[in-house]
Amino acid sequence: MTVADDGIGAEGLFDVEGEDKLGAGSRIVKGLVRQLGATMAVGSQNGTTVVINIPEKSVLGLGYE
Repeated sequence: MTVADDGIGAEGLFDVEGEDKLGAGSRIVKGLVRQLGATMAVGSQNGTTVVINIPEKSVLGLGYE
């Protein structure tokens, strides 16, 4: 899943591995990514882009076949 915007970017505000400086929403997303065994990458070129790769086994386990 990819979410992107064309704003000023969030460079330096969002640390995928450590604690972020954005708030509760990003902590919730990181928690869900962890629970699903997914990966997340954040880019800050021409806005902000967040890419979350969810393993197929996680999706199938939720009943979305």
